[in-house]
Amino acid sequence: MPRALKYPDAVERPLGARSLIASLLMGMEKPARSGSELVRWCALFDIPPGTTRVALSRMTERGELSNRSGSYELAGRLRDRSAEHEAARFPQHIEWDGTWYVCVITAEDRSVDDRNQLRHEMKRHHFCEQREGVWTRPKNVDIESMPAIVRQCRIWVATPCDDARQLASELFDTSRWSARAKRMLTGYAQLDTVDGDQGLRDVFLLSTAALAHLRADPILPPELLARDWPGDALRREYQRQADRFGNDVKQWFRSTA
Repeated sequence: MPRALKYPDAVERPLGARSLIASLLMGMEKPARSGSELVRWCALFDIPPGTTRVALSRMTERGELSNRSGSYELAGRLRDRSAEHEAARFPQHIEWDGTWYVCVITAEDRSVDDRNQLRHEMKRHHFCEQREGVWTRPKNVDIESMPAIVRQCRIWVATPCDDARQLASELFDTSRWSARAKRMLTGYAQLDTVDGDQGLRDVFLLSTAALAHLRADPILPPELLARDWPGDALRREYQRQADRFGNDVKQWFRSTA
């Protein structure tokens, strides 16, 4: 049985078969693997073969995977999520002029889909809900590419009367995000001394957690962050490990065939 991770506080919970499959395929240059390969992959994390096969079947039924001649590929919402991962790794922002967006929901007779789309768009672009129906964040992102926000909200540009850095810290809990990112960087430093199956398993688990954490980075202007903000450092280390993992996992599949 694989030993326990050295950095349990950086990885919040074990991954099930669905997450192991989805995260592996999302991180691969060619996101396709045979059923037998995915069964072997999940077994590395102590997932029984039967459990993995059930997960593959259910993911295919839900449209999350497509099965072409025994090769499984990402489909539907899981394939779409790859774009969100790309945005987390390479965030796009504009020069900040000190102002904030204030978005007030004004659309009436919104459907459930409309409400869900707006909330997803707000969360994806790191807006904070100040109160019900009122969302805000620093104006260093371009909302023209966010159709649900533009369609359902009245938008103001404003400047907080109180300390903007303190406001950002309170709204986005920057100290908590920073502390966990630093623990992940410590975990990555430990990984450089681990090889073999255990090393492959550890770097995958930590990188999966790191990518989820990067997706939660509020992408605030540098003026509102501490000097030792670890966002860029975590992105660089994630990419370094991802490049190494890509080669290592290919070799692992060949060696276990």
